[in-house]
Amino acid sequence: MNAIPEGSGVVAPYKTAKNGDAVKGSGDGIFLIKDGKRCGIESPEKFKELGLKWENVINISDEDLEALPEGEL
Repeated sequence: MNAIPEGSGVVAPYKTAKNGDAVKGSGDGIFLIKDGKRCGIESPEKFKELGLKWENVINISDEDLEALPEGEL
């Protein structure tokens, strides 16, 4: 992995979700990390209202997503 240079088109390895991150697993749902919990974003309108950007959504494994406790926005 260290032999692959970071740059355009290369995604940095996922480390840990932090407050304010928008994340998604393999499903359609997108979640905001708030207080260490995954909070489902119920609509594109809510996503926009929260000031999030689609290009900043972090893809994480389903296991990592499920490891985060559920929370509410």
